[in-house]
Amino acid sequence: MNETNSSGSLNVVGHERLPDTAHYVFGVSFVIFNVTATSGNIMVLSVFFRSDKLRSANCFLVASVCFGDLLMSSVGLTMLIISSFATHWILGETACTAYGTLMTFLGLSQITLLAAIAYTRYLLVVHNNCIKPLIAKIIAMSSYVYALGFSLAPVFGWSSFVVEPIGTSCGPNWVGIDLKDVSYNMTLLILCFLMPLSIILFSYSKVYIKEEFYEEVGIETTVQKNHL
Repeated sequence: MNETNSSGSLNVVGHERLPDTAHYVFGVSFVIFNVTATSGNIMVLSVFFRSDKLRSANCFLVASVCFGDLLMSSVGLTMLIISSFATHWILGETACTAYGTLMTFLGLSQITLLAAIAYTRYLLVVHNNCIKPLIAKIIAMSSYVYALGFSLAPVFGWSSFVVEPIGTSCGPNWVGIDLKDVSYNMTLLILCFLMPLSIILFSYSKVYIKEEFYEEVGIETTVQKNHL
């Protein structure tokens, strides 16, 4: 069922009206998240830029994740807070597309960067191969370009950004049944979620097995020394 919100320009896909109190509770919660996450990420980034010892490749990738979190909390949550206290998406169609594009971009870039971090940890622990800061910068930029391509696709007609069922946020048309919606959603699921998740699971499982091996070797060595 589609309902037109009070802005008069947008359709809310599958929307069932929530009590205003629920939206206010969400709004207060989002304010808390906004302040906590924004201040926390600013602190992390300030420490990173002030310390030369943290300019390693892995720390750069972690800082890239923090930067995405900062944008998500400071910009994305601010727009969500405004709509939550208004009890519906009040910012209009253009802002809906901008919000959907931004949050999709940040979400996709975050999971891609997390997969990259996991794989670099795998290379370091399992193969004793540490990547250089320049390579880390290339990986970060590639992750952003990869995420940007998929997040801009709805702007150019592959699916679309719509007001989500809660009525106060926008995102891809997850419930759309048209071919362009289904194909876009399935592509995101496979290439932007399952593939990075597989890399993360593979990398950390290998790291765990290797660390378990090191621990066992350490125990055996200690035991042998005790018997000498």
